Amino acid sequence: NFENDEAMILFIDEKRKEMKDKGYTPRIHLRGDKAALFKYNRRVIRAAAAAGVNEVIFVSYQTAKGG
Repeated sequence: NFENDEAMILFIDEKRKEMKDKGYTPRIHLRGDKAALFKYNRRVIRAAAAAGVNEVIFVSYQTAKGG
């Protein structure tokens, strides 16, 4: 958990720089469970954009048959 949005932006920016230095395209893989509220996804998306990460990928995993 991050203390505030600015802390999240700083963390993402630091990781973005690390990935870019290694020659990778910085991107966020965002995965929430079915109880997650979208407003938290939105916060991550906005923080990523503010940190210069333009690719946010939504990921899902099937954990139970039919679930």
